[in-house]
Amino acid sequence: MGASLERNTIINGRYVVDMLSPTQHDGYITYYCTDKQTDSRVMLKEFFPEYATRDSSGNLQYSQNQEKDMNDFNESHQLARKFGTLPTVVAVYDIFTKNNTLYAVCEFVQGRVVSKLWAKGSGFTFGSVQRVIENLLRTNEALGRFGMYQADFGPENVIIT
Repeated sequence: MGASLERNTIINGRYVVDMLSPTQHDGYITYYCTDKQTDSRVMLKEFFPEYATRDSSGNLQYSQNQEKDMNDFNESHQLARKFGTLPTVVAVYDIFTKNNTLYAVCEFVQGRVVSKLWAKGSGFTFGSVQRVIENLLRTNEALGRFGMYQADFGPENVIIT
């Protein structure tokens, strides 16, 4: 069995895997899915560190203790769930355990990833860059009121809508 879930796999009796997201990050796999209950598109993030493999039954097996990394994944998505109403934070709808791993169901955001726009040589105006940065700083300001901040801003995870 491959590392990623197959197309049409149903997770938690509700989320149907449509396709693997073209944008991936260390520590998890992202899928575009359909939520059968709401008939809407969502992103499903599956905790899948580099030291994990998927066995023939679909469960993850770990070659080292995954508890700290899994807790970090859970905490970051719990925080996003709490602050999902902020304009630059992707909403988290659900977090659950299945297949010996953790999943986070997130808002599907239609837009253009900044890193891909740069790679294509798409130009940005000063005004458009300024608006993006101001929104990100406002989010950090709001998070700061709770003693938190977002340090993971980068062209690979900023989407222009």
